Amino acid sequence: MPTPELGQAPTRKEVAAHLRQAIANDTYPAGTRLPALRILAVKLQVRYSILRDAMCDLADDGLVVVHKGKGTVVLAPDAAPSAAFTPSQQQWHIAEHLRQAIEDGVYPAGTQLPSARVLGDQFGASASTCRAAVRDLAAEGLLLSRKGKGAMVRVPDQPLAPIDTASTQRDFIAQELRQAIKEGIYPPGSAIPTTAQLVEKYGVSKTTARTAQCQLRSEGLIEGRQGQRCRVRTAEDAAAASTDITWAPPDAQRVAIQVHQDMEAGTYPPGRPPPSSRELARDYDVPLHSARLVQRLLVQLGAIAPRH
Repeated sequence: MPTPELGQAPTRKEVAAHLRQAIANDTYPAGTRLPALRILAVKLQVRYSILRDAMCDLADDGLVVVHKGKGTVVLAPDAAPSAAFTPSQQQWHIAEHLRQAIEDGVYPAGTQLPSARVLGDQFGASASTCRAAVRDLAAEGLLLSRKGKGAMVRVPDQPLAPIDTASTQRDFIAQELRQAIKEGIYPPGSAIPTTAQLVEKYGVSKTTARTAQCQLRSEGLIEGRQGQRCRVRTAEDAAAASTDITWAPPDAQRVAIQVHQDMEAGTYPPGRPPPSSRELARDYDVPLHSARLVQRLLVQLGAIAPRH
C-alpha cells in the first residue's frame, strides 16, 4: 500500500498516518533509527511541533521508542512497548503527554497537576520517573514546582525561578533584585520585598529567600537589621559604613587592614586576581574561616570587587 502523500499544513493525525504507513512499507524497517525530528520536519515539510506530537502517537502505539538524547528507533512488530521502555523513555512520554494536555487546556494556567503517585498509576511508571518528567516541564517554564505543594501550571507572566538547586534559586532571585536596584525600580532608601513576599513571588523556601537577601547585603547593596525590612543603601549609608568594620572580630579587622595596606603598597599588582581565601590563610597565618571573613571586609573597604 503506498504511503499517503502529505498536503499543505498537514494535521497531527495525517503526519502520524504517513509515518505509520512508511513503517509498514519498510521505508523505515524495524530497528532503524529515524532522522532527527528537526531534519525529518524539513524533509516532510511539516511543523516541528506537529511532527513531535505525531511521533508521540506512534510511541503510544508501540511503533517507535524514543531514547532520550539518542533519537527514535522503529520497534519490531512483536516488541512489547512497555518492556522496551526504560525509565528515561517513560519520562519522555509522560512529559510529552503532560505538555500536550497543558497546550490543549486540560490543565489550564494556575491549576494543580496530579501528584507523582497519581501520574504513576495513570502511566504505569514509578513516582520518581513521573517527578523527573514534571521537572523537565518546570525547566521549560510550563510548570512551577513548590516543595511540599506539588506542581502547578504556570501563569504566562508569572516570574520563574530555576528549580535545580537552592543555590541556583538564590542566585536567580539575587540577580533579579540586583537588576531592579540598578534600574531604579528600588531607589536608594526604598524597601525591597520582604522574605514572605519573595517566597510568594518565586515559590521558594524562606531560607532561600533570606540567603538571596544576605547575598545583596554582603555586597553592600542593601542593609537591614533583625525585625526591620531591608532597604537599598543610600550614598550616605555607604559612605558611613564603608570604613566601619568594627562588627568583625579584632583579628579579622587587623588582617583586613594589613592586606588593604599591602595591596596599596603593590604586594598584589593591578590586574592580578584578588587573593583567594586560601592564599590569605597561608600568607597571613589565619584560619580559613577567618580568611573568608577578611575577604568580606576587603569588599566593604572597596579593596576588591564582590563576586556575583
